[in-house]
Amino acid sequence: SVRYPRQTHAVEKNIRLLHEAERKERRDIDYVSGLTGHFLEEIFVWKKDAWEEDLRVMGFFMGKFIYLMDALEDIEKDRKNGNYNLFSEYGKVWGTQQEEKIRAILMDMMTQASRAFERLPVLENAEILRNILYSGVWSKYEYLQLKKKKRRKTR
Repeated sequence: SVRYPRQTHAVEKNIRLLHEAERKERRDIDYVSGLTGHFLEEIFVWKKDAWEEDLRVMGFFMGKFIYLMDALEDIEKDRKNGNYNLFSEYGKVWGTQQEEKIRAILMDMMTQASRAFERLPVLENAEILRNILYSGVWSKYEYLQLKKKKRRKTR
């Protein structure tokens, strides 16, 4: 009676594994963020056809990006509350060296997703989707950077 059993199973399984990884405080960025990637790739593949592989790649890397961006957004709150965060051991995430490393990881995720998107036969709304992939997804990152700079100025 579930309309999309493959996708439902993937979401349930990977969320369970994600909770377990967070409980065990796993620090492997590829593994932990990949769990979100795995369930998003299944959601992107709404049917198995010639475009399945590119949709999987796009969903997988977007899922990883989303998980990492969320962890980056929550790092200060999680440190303050003693909660798990993948970036907890990174020190100052907005310090020059760490920020460059994190940005490179995020860039790689979106590069992979964008390459897969460009192989798809998107005819309608392609420019809107490109705008989201190449620019829109970075608005949160830019917002977090501005927020950090404002905090530094008020100290």
